[in-house]
Amino acid sequence: MAGPSTDPAAAAFSDPPPNAFAPVPGCRLCAALEAVAVAGWRGEDGLTPRDWLSVTASGMLHRMADHRLQPLPPHR
Repeated sequence: MAGPSTDPAAAAFSDPPPNAFAPVPGCRLCAALEAVAVAGWRGEDGLTPRDWLSVTASGMLHRMADHRLQPLPPHR
C-alpha cells in the first residue's frame, strides 16, 4: 500500500472540511466516530467518501442525542 502523498495539492484535501463532525473531548464514541470518518475521507482501509458522510451524520446525531449539544460548535 502506498504511503501518504507528498503532493502539496493533495495534502490540502487530506483533512475533512472544518464544518464536519466535531467530537466532544474525552468521549470514546466521538473519538471512534471521528477516526472512521477521517479514514473514509482519506480513502483508507477500503472506506469511501460515502462512509465519511454516513459516519459524520452519525457523529452529529450522537452529539445532539447523547451530549445534548448542537451538531457543530458555534465557533466553527
